[in-house]
Amino acid sequence: MFEELKKYKEIHGHCSVPNKCSSNKRLAKWVREDNWHEMLEDLKEYKERHGDCCVPQGYAPNPALGRW
Repeated sequence: MFEELKKYKEIHGHCSVPNKCSSNKRLAKWVREDNWHEMLEDLKEYKERHGDCCVPQGYAPNPALGRW
């Protein structure tokens, strides 16, 4: 799948494969799941540091984690 993502990036200039990418639904799902796992790992690290999973929306070190 990584090779497919590299090809996608060559064509589109980014790796943000839309969820409803009609040309490659498997790739879209793979990217979405990979991002979910990455955020979960970030949340685990946050919990280790702060003792909870209540990430504020304006969490400066990782704003996306607060929105997630």
